[in-house]
Amino acid sequence: MLNEVTSTNGAFFSKKSTFFAGFILAVVSGAAAWILSGQSAEQRRAETISTYEEKAAAWLDASVDAVGLWDREMTEQRLRLSESETYRLCASDLTNLRREQPDAVLNDEEGGHGTVVDAVPLIRGMLREFKTDTGLADIRITDAGGETLLSAETRPVPLSGTAVEGAVKAVRDNESVYMTVHDFNGALVLDAADPMLDLSEDEKPIAALVTSTPAVGHISRILARPRSEGLGGAYLLQKNGANWENVRMPAVSVIEGELADTLTQSGGTLTFGLRTSASGQEQVWSSGRYIPKFNWCIVHEYAVPEIEEAIHKALLPVYLFSFAAWTGFMLFMMLLWWISFGRHQKAAANELRRLNRIIYRQKELLHGVNVSLDVGLFMADLKGKIHVCNRAFAGFFGRSEELVLDHMLITLLPPDKAEELMAHIRQTASSQVSDTYEMTLAVKGDERLFRMTLFPFDESSADLRDGLHGAVITMQDITEFRRRSLRRQKQQNALIEAFIRTEESVDPHLHGHSAAMSALGASLCDYLQSDEEQKNTITLSASLSQLGKLFIPRELLLKTGRLTADEFAELRKAPQYAYDLLKDIDFDVPVPQTILHMGEHMDGTGIPDGLSGESIPFASRLLAVINSYCAITKPRSYRDGLSSDKAIEIMRGDSRLDKSIVDALAAMLESQQDGQSK
Repeated sequence: MLNEVTSTNGAFFSKKSTFFAGFILAVVSGAAAWILSGQSAEQRRAETISTYEEKAAAWLDASVDAVGLWDREMTEQRLRLSESETYRLCASDLTNLRREQPDAVLNDEEGGHGTVVDAVPLIRGMLREFKTDTGLADIRITDAGGETLLSAETRPVPLSGTAVEGAVKAVRDNESVYMTVHDFNGALVLDAADPMLDLSEDEKPIAALVTSTPAVGHISRILARPRSEGLGGAYLLQKNGANWENVRMPAVSVIEGELADTLTQSGGTLTFGLRTSASGQEQVWSSGRYIPKFNWCIVHEYAVPEIEEAIHKALLPVYLFSFAAWTGFMLFMMLLWWISFGRHQKAAANELRRLNRIIYRQKELLHGVNVSLDVGLFMADLKGKIHVCNRAFAGFFGRSEELVLDHMLITLLPPDKAEELMAHIRQTASSQVSDTYEMTLAVKGDERLFRMTLFPFDESSADLRDGLHGAVITMQDITEFRRRSLRRQKQQNALIEAFIRTEESVDPHLHGHSAAMSALGASLCDYLQSDEEQKNTITLSASLSQLGKLFIPRELLLKTGRLTADEFAELRKAPQYAYDLLKDIDFDVPVPQTILHMGEHMDGTGIPDGLSGESIPFASRLLAVINSYCAITKPRSYRDGLSSDKAIEIMRGDSRLDKSIVDALAAMLESQQDGQSK
């Protein structure tokens, strides 16, 4: 009896201890899983916020570039008047007349006995015509004190105090001044003041040209792009004295509260963070870029629910994966406990394999979900049967997951698309190497482009898949990404064409030069079997290689006689000017650097860095060769263009050029001539 009791108590104690240990193990492992998932979730949250921050920064960079382009357009318009000898002479004469006759009302004069007054109607007419052609809201010439000397209108609206201060500053400091955006006759305008130099003393400002440019259209175009591309909202804020103002129709409004304090303390720059919207109505995630020249801050905002939803999508797979891992661990420990007591060992082994198989598949599927909830994911064997899929994949075909599982690809895809995908699945399974290709499909009546990425089954785990062989495929809709890429390419091509037209307008001898260089560079790259990136670098660089001549004096470009040493040194600065203009533009290939080193010589006598031989980038050496060839063979006003043979002969004797590239060019031209003769 004693032995039986002991045995019973021992069995009871053993079972109780086992359950207690299991409970402790579940609590400890669950806590560890929760802590680890929390750390991973925090990392995912930071990565999601960082992604939105990068998207906002990219838009802000593009907006600042757009403002810079608008600034250059406005500046070019104003300089046509402020640097004109006619208007400078008129400003000097009117200023002198004002000094002699302080009480004279010059702008109201329609005739008189003096030469200056007689010219007022003519100059006013010219100002009015310029105002109409350029779409300006107002234009006038003021003296050094900001008082109007001559306006496009006989009865102009008086200048605001801010505009008067800007005119005085422009004359005093001899620099262009932008004022704040303000209301002018029911519209928002941007005032600017440019100094006008005395004809007798070129460095002495005597008057100011004050213009009012309509700003609504330009500002609206800059701020409209985020909403049109699903990037959130945007605002333009300006600093006016001690206040910050929101520039929007129908009127400029003062910003108060937290946002105004933050802008003042940071000097107009907003780091990406949670704060009050510029509209003053809600909390948003925002960042801002300050433009000192205008005292502007361009602000980009995201709605809080949008980022919270993205964070939720990023965190959900983390917690699901942690729960699945913890569940698998506990199941595994339960099986170990089951085996340790020796009950049904064979059945336990079979159950262990089954559970391992389930856990492995769950882990694989959750890993796919963890990559992105918006990407279609499915598993197909060599016969095209679908074994696993997620909701996003089924949604592409307007079905639920239950209606897709265990179906054949041929029932979902058009026959040609299904056969194409099956060929890639068979190739991936046989080579055990991942594969990627693109496929177009009609989804809900819209032609969509998908990136298909295939991963082979792991052979080491083939026994866990019941002998299945095939591929795991992710299906990502890249239609909008590709459309944006094409729009960006079109914008870049338009920009390049505008640059080429601008550079050819400076020097008539440059007409067709850039196009000829680009075509010759492409042919030479094909002849040398250069890769696509090298070819793109050379053709784009050739198209923009003469852009720096915009900053060379026109009379120097058109000079027919021999250049002096100083003139030749100035002409050699053209590549540096082009680099300074292009260096902040993203071409995806090193275009600015290639143009910059086009002026380097093989003998080390070039500029800007005095590089020599192989230290000069290959693209720059090739660009220098085709530039010389096109310049020698193109006719000029003072000489005819030389023949190809003569050009090659001259270039072979030039120690500044790469002889191997010159020889390659000669061989290519000779092969082309032979082909034409045949």
